[in-house]
Amino acid sequence: MERVVPWKELNAIIEPFYPKAGKGRPPVGVERMLRIHFLQSWFNLSDPAAQEALRRGIERGKGVNRIVCAAALELPTGEIATGCNSPLLHASSALILNAVKILAGIDHEVDLIPPAIVQSVTAMKRDVLKGRGVSLNLDETLICLAMSRAINEDARKASEELPRLMGCEVHMTHIPSSGDSSGLRKLLLNVTSDPRFPTSNLYNPA
Repeated sequence: MERVVPWKELNAIIEPFYPKAGKGRPPVGVERMLRIHFLQSWFNLSDPAAQEALRRGIERGKGVNRIVCAAALELPTGEIATGCNSPLLHASSALILNAVKILAGIDHEVDLIPPAIVQSVTAMKRDVLKGRGVSLNLDETLICLAMSRAINEDARKASEELPRLMGCEVHMTHIPSSGDSSGLRKLLLNVTSDPRFPTSNLYNPA
């Protein structure tokens, strides 16, 4: 590893965009995260919780078009939140909603975002924007959660827990889409992933 990877050069490129220490848990050092990422890619290592979520998702018939993606997050409490993709949500979207439910003490079965809002957005993506994928990425999910605050007390309580996720560790069984990456970055999460794309359509920007 020391012979083939130019650590100083990579650190210099990534450091300006890497999360900075502030409130909450401090981020893991950029070089350490890089080394973990390289090891995972080279030796096909995966986060056990994410892989377990993937296995459960397959058993429960989750996923879209027979493609199941999963993600896991270690909460500040030490608990592990997980999420799988579905026709309505990306795995990262399900993950974050499940994580804030745990922190807010909300039952797992509660819908933080009313189905009518989700259906309205997915219909817009499908019928107006002509998107290939209509499930909500994390950026879209966070916007829907913000909209739900006005009419849903659970959504308000859950969204207030979002800052507590800053600096938490996330592992995904796939490379996040641009919309997911954007949301994960805004939440200041430390993310690693397996070197797999969630779809064969590599030009899908969602």
